Amino acid sequence: MSGGSFQSSVTQLLHRQTNSQQHGRRYTFAATIANRFFSDNSLDRQNRVVECAKRRQARARDRALQQACRVKKLEVEFAEAERVKSLKEEREVSRMRRKLEHVAAAYLQYIWRRYCQLKREANVRKTRAERLLVDFFSYRSFRRKSVRRQASFQIQKRYREYRIIQRTKLGFAVLASTLLPLIRKRRARRHQNAVKLQSWYRQQHIQKRENSVRIIQRAWRISVSKAKLCYFSRAYHHLTNLRRLERSACVIQRTLGKSFVQRRLLCLDEFREYPCIMTAPWPPIRPAEEQGQEFWLHKVQLLQAAIAERKRLAKEETSSQVDIQDLQQNVAEAKTRLRDESDRYYRHAILEEHRRQKEEEAKELRMHELEGTMRKAIRLELEHELETARRLMMKNELKELNLQDLLEAFIGLQTATSVEDFRAQFVVINEGALNDIQRKRWKFLEDACFNVLRNVFKLQINNGEDNLGNLDSQKLFSEHQIDLCLQFLEPLIDSTAHIVGALDDEQEAAGQRGVLVAALLYLFEKAPQRKDINLRLIPNVLKCGVDIHVFVSTLRFREELVECQEKLLPLHDSDSEDSEVEDGEDKLELTKGFKNDDFRWISERVAEKWGFLRYRYFLATYGQEYAFTAWSSSGVASLVHAMLTEEMFENALSAIVSPLSWLFLLASYAHCLIKSNDQQERFRGLELLRVAINLSPEGKLAFKINDAMITKHLPFREQAAVFCDRDWISPLIQVITNAMVSFPEASHRSAALAVLKGLVLRLVIDDRFWILRDLIIECPYGNVAAILMDFVRNDTVQAWSSIYTLSQSPFKTSAICSLLYKTLAQAAERDLVLQADLIASTLSLLRFLYIRDKDNTTGLRSISNDRDISQVMTRINKRLHLTIQESAKSIESDSFHRDFAQLLILEASLASTLEQFKI
Repeated sequence: MSGGSFQSSVTQLLHRQTNSQQHGRRYTFAATIANRFFSDNSLDRQNRVVECAKRRQARARDRALQQACRVKKLEVEFAEAERVKSLKEEREVSRMRRKLEHVAAAYLQYIWRRYCQLKREANVRKTRAERLLVDFFSYRSFRRKSVRRQASFQIQKRYREYRIIQRTKLGFAVLASTLLPLIRKRRARRHQNAVKLQSWYRQQHIQKRENSVRIIQRAWRISVSKAKLCYFSRAYHHLTNLRRLERSACVIQRTLGKSFVQRRLLCLDEFREYPCIMTAPWPPIRPAEEQGQEFWLHKVQLLQAAIAERKRLAKEETSSQVDIQDLQQNVAEAKTRLRDESDRYYRHAILEEHRRQKEEEAKELRMHELEGTMRKAIRLELEHELETARRLMMKNELKELNLQDLLEAFIGLQTATSVEDFRAQFVVINEGALNDIQRKRWKFLEDACFNVLRNVFKLQINNGEDNLGNLDSQKLFSEHQIDLCLQFLEPLIDSTAHIVGALDDEQEAAGQRGVLVAALLYLFEKAPQRKDINLRLIPNVLKCGVDIHVFVSTLRFREELVECQEKLLPLHDSDSEDSEVEDGEDKLELTKGFKNDDFRWISERVAEKWGFLRYRYFLATYGQEYAFTAWSSSGVASLVHAMLTEEMFENALSAIVSPLSWLFLLASYAHCLIKSNDQQERFRGLELLRVAINLSPEGKLAFKINDAMITKHLPFREQAAVFCDRDWISPLIQVITNAMVSFPEASHRSAALAVLKGLVLRLVIDDRFWILRDLIIECPYGNVAAILMDFVRNDTVQAWSSIYTLSQSPFKTSAICSLLYKTLAQAAERDLVLQADLIASTLSLLRFLYIRDKDNTTGLRSISNDRDISQVMTRINKRLHLTIQESAKSIESDSFHRDFAQLLILEASLASTLEQFKI
């Protein structure tokens, strides 16, 4: 107790005593006794009270002094304990610092020793290399000297031999100049005599051979004629004897048969029972007419029986056909049930494999957790104090960070109505987001970022509804909106760029990067396409640290994911309606659970195949996170278009990905842009595709399309392979042609045509034919189909002009003939004015093949193809004459003159082609 409190207590006591004296005690026993006791004033009551108070005050003062001493002693002990504790902490910190310095010094010593060792080894290797070079150069110089010495000896030897040969040749030349004329004359004379002798001998030999041949041929003809005469005479005699024997045999047979029949008839019982029959005359011979009538009557009966049998067989055939149809239907149903059962069995196998892999992953996870626990236990002794200090720091930060202020900031953000209100709330929210980055909580960072973006764009929409007529105010507000978003995001991007490199958790780093990239892509989707805005957004996207090919592959990744889900997970079909009604909700819940697991498994496998496991959360095609956090495909398209069209970012595309792969990835975004209804978006898509095409080489893009495998239920790997080999060029060409036809301006149509030509030229020549064949047959526009046919014609001319073209090329098979026939047959049924260009291009290609294909390798000169194509051209010619006659009667105009001239040119081309086929 301190002195001040003691004085206050004494003062209160004296105050109570004075009050008690002023107000005397009445009607109490104590008061009566006290009055009697002090009535004679024998004792001074006031003095006694004062002395008693003094004694109490002294005792209270003593107690206060004792309490003060005790408090002072406790304060000294507490200060000593605090000093000892701080001294211990300082010693522990210094011990840890010395330990870290010791470890760092040991590591530096190890690095220095390693550096010295490597330097010493490098010096040794250098010394050895120098010694080897010295030995090599000394050996080479010695070898060169010896080789040069031997070469000089060889040259001298060859020179001596050369001199001897020259001298010998000179001697022979002198000798030949004198003897050769005599020798030549004698040889010429001998040769003439030999030639004369050989000619006489040859003539004699030929005459003798001809005479002997004539004699042999005459003898052979005589012998052959004699042999023929002998052979024919023997054959004639033999045939004569046979004819004679046949006649005698017939006579004998008739006689014997007659006698035998008579004897048998006489032995019959009828002749004995009816003797009158034996005496009766022979029946009269019926006339030929009656016999003919009986014959034809028999034939008519047989015919009627055959007709009845035919009717019976027709009825049996009808019933048999009905039975066959029933059996075929039963077989089809059985096959369908078999296919369904096989699909279910296949899905069951996939699910079992999925469960087994999940068990293995859980086992690996448990092993990893056990290993991590052991490591933590080993490091616990060294990191205990640091962990305690870090927890204290986190608690202090949590105390400093007022969560209530953060919630109020979010509420204020939702109710803000102006740009200043938004900026006022950004301070608290930005600090919270930075703390989330420091604490490795990217999910909270995601919530903070997209709460801000939602409210900012909500404000933009509301203001846009109020100011629909003022376009300048809307653009200005868009700039303010971009400024607001970047004011919030840029500090987060800088903090992430500094911290992500030091993070041990790769998933946390990928999550922070992905959230910021998703926010910037959302800005690209919502912001107007202007150069100044793009120049502000693109560097921030590149600063996030995510590779460009990762988020550029978003659309292709989602396409493959959806394709695999549709092929590997068909819809659930129940066996009967009753069972579906009975077990409806249970089956739906069970199927939903299985499908969620299957979707997750398929998405993991597709992400693993693409190498995007860390960013799978941002590439999903379903779930709650897909509503806002998923990377925007339209935002990626706007980003890529801005990067490729701006000169500052021409080399931003990574060289890790090949140019054809970039074309494959960028074509999906170009497809979506060209497919839109906005003309400006279509032109942007064509511009993006043009830049992607210019990056890739010509004639290198190949396909391995297998249409039979696409409709089947395949395993994941085969399904993914089919997806990679699918035809993505044909749909792209179709949307380009649709856009080209819909453009009102000629410059835009020319640009679309240039993009189409560039895309087609990137294909391999054989694959180009197969793709263009289907497009030509399916294309509803005649002028566009004519352009595609011109590509085929140029490739055909190139293939037939080159000596390196294989015989299996489609330009040298029946495929080109089939294309020509189908194209002409379709054009014959349509409007000839619209199909004139296509027919003219097809006829040009047809004439070229008919002239060049002399060996009929394409089958064009075969009878069936020649007949079919001639019939189609004849039908086109008849319709063309009628169209020209009708056009001549119509009203004259510029379009009439153009169409009429085009029809006349087509008629001349068709006539020349028909004459060529007739020849």
